[in-house]
Amino acid sequence: MRNFTIATFVFLFLVSCSVAFAHPPSDIIFKYDIKNKILSVGVAHSVKDPQKHFIKEINIKINSKEWIKQEFVSQTNKDAQAASYAQVSLKKGDVIEVLADCNESGKLKKTFKIE
Repeated sequence: MRNFTIATFVFLFLVSCSVAFAHPPSDIIFKYDIKNKILSVGVAHSVKDPQKHFIKEINIKINSKEWIKQEFVSQTNKDAQAASYAQVSLKKGDVIEVLADCNESGKLKKTFKIE
């Protein structure tokens, strides 16, 4: 019984440690170049190893309609995940919702309006 208690404690400790190191994205930066019709998204997510802990998915909605869902197998660098999309026709008043999802834990959603 004592071994079971110790094993359970060790297991719970290891699980809680892994959750402590996993974290959601800290910010989403959005830029739209109206002249060249390029939409750029940067997701701030500081990690030690971008091959193991990374932004696994970026979902973008335009005016509440699903527009793109892009999946990743690693992160651009240790500080952020970047993505750019060409030939995007946005107009004044359009609302863009960006959802970034970490492969280990957490999501961040931000909404932007074209002014």
